[in-house]
Amino acid sequence: MSRVNQTVKKVRIDKYNQGNKISPMTYYALIGFVVVVFAIIAIFSPSNQEKIYNAYAAYGVTTLPEDHPFYQVDYNGGLFSKGVEDYIESGEPTIVILGFAACAGCQAHITPFATYFESTGVSDLVDRVYYYDVSVDQKGFAELQGMFPEIPGSTPQILLFMDGELVEHYYATTENATNATDINRNVRDFYEAVLTAING
Repeated sequence: MSRVNQTVKKVRIDKYNQGNKISPMTYYALIGFVVVVFAIIAIFSPSNQEKIYNAYAAYGVTTLPEDHPFYQVDYNGGLFSKGVEDYIESGEPTIVILGFAACAGCQAHITPFATYFESTGVSDLVDRVYYYDVSVDQKGFAELQGMFPEIPGSTPQILLFMDGELVEHYYATTENATNATDINRNVRDFYEAVLTAING
């Protein structure tokens, strides 16, 4: 018998993956888990109204109604949401509040902004008031001021836009920022001017 010199090729065996395929049920379980996690996040995250209410409650504002008419937006909007710019360009009567919860003047004005929206009847003509937190989106605030130079860099402010134009505007000054009587009178006057502007 003769011997043949054969070279034996060694085969490396992967002991962790020996041709086992992941079952489709595993994929379905992973997808289901991700969907459930997102659903739980969506269910337990505060609504837009609750975020504004909680922000002001953190600074001791207890008079803002929980069912206030404010809806928080930023300047440009997002993938699934419109921004202030979009609402202004729509041509519809659009009321925008410029402020932020840490601002003492905003804290003094936020409840009258909500109260007089309802009591003057503006709520019958305009669905909501858009709340724009200028502390979060300062770049957008600068763009808004660029489009409407009459908007100062202070807060709080409440604005009425119609047909893409700034029609009515109230902003707190150091003289009228803290006196409750002045605040109520000025905010009521703003909303009465809004009614006049909308009704023609």
